[in-house]
Amino acid sequence: MIVFPEDTPALLATLEQRYQETWHDKMHRDTIKEVVVRAQSHAAEASMSVIGQYPDRFNLDDPTAVTALPRTDFLQWQSLEASLELLGVQGGVLNCLPVGLQLQYSVHLVLDRLGLFQAFSLPHNTTLAIDILEQTRVRTVVAEPAAAQLLYDALKTQNKLSLLESLVLIVDVRNLNHELNSKEPFAGVNVFRELHLFPGVVIAYQSMALMNQTAIYHLDSTYRWECVEGEVLLTGCTEETVPMVRFPIPGLSGFSPAATNTNEPAFSLSV
Repeated sequence: MIVFPEDTPALLATLEQRYQETWHDKMHRDTIKEVVVRAQSHAAEASMSVIGQYPDRFNLDDPTAVTALPRTDFLQWQSLEASLELLGVQGGVLNCLPVGLQLQYSVHLVLDRLGLFQAFSLPHNTTLAIDILEQTRVRTVVAEPAAAQLLYDALKTQNKLSLLESLVLIVDVRNLNHELNSKEPFAGVNVFRELHLFPGVVIAYQSMALMNQTAIYHLDSTYRWECVEGEVLLTGCTEETVPMVRFPIPGLSGFSPAATNTNEPAFSLSV
């Protein structure tokens, strides 16, 4: 069994207090329904403001399969803010994320703190996206990998790649296998990747040392990561995390330490 971060008496006491008898059942695996119920009751007990709902998945093709999760004011997109600061972004950011993911306001809060504006384009509307890049100071795009690839290819075809300097890719953990097997690097573009369990719930991210990597991430240490027999389980440790107990991460089979030029622990993810 591999655990990150390392268990300490203080951490174990926190988890026991937060989840009580559920924590002691090592065979327990939260379902998405249990996560919703726990998140609702936890928000009420902690007097958190529920500022909206977000889907439990990126693929919204089948609305009947989507579960709505409560989003509280404690869920901050700190990794996006850090990436934009490291990239030295000025002016604004082009948001190409699907509207159904309910992330516009979260992006707005980050950009507002950084003094940046937000431009919008639908994921597959490369014509509009290129027009925005041409007519504004925007040189950074936030998108899912597939939409980013479409935009990159369109810019390359039109000999306009100079308009795109950096990408922040929002990677659905369920599609990590596709991302790891991608054969089309974004040559000439600085790329940060974030791994999301649910839209807006970041569980792994990259720093400057990991930029342009596809399989190596920093794991969010506010969650307890546990790898047991090819199953990766996630438990929320702090008030800022989604309250979940050993929730199986779909698409992941393991993680192992990776050698990098950074003092922050980094891990190679396997699917």
